[in-house]
Amino acid sequence: MVKTVEAGNAPTTVAAVPDPDGADQVIVLNQLSHDATVLRADPVTAQLTSRTIADIVPGANRISVSPQGRFAVAWTDGRAQATRARPTDSRASR
Repeated sequence: MVKTVEAGNAPTTVAAVPDPDGADQVIVLNQLSHDATVLRADPVTAQLTSRTIADIVPGANRISVSPQGRFAVAWTDGRAQATRARPTDSRASR
């Protein structure tokens, strides 16, 4: 079964988050709201929950999660922005 859930304003980068309880978890970076959303599906009931993490660095486009899933680091990778920029993109002309 596939469910669609709202993650945030302009969700972009997604990373899996290990969970000791066996739940399916991901963290999503939201470009326009400068935050991240953790989405979790309960391993027994499959109920979806979300939690917003505020104050992610503006422009963050990469995320790495610790092997235990307790910590995540978000940063801006300028190389990734350069490869995605298009001539019609306002960021490309800066």
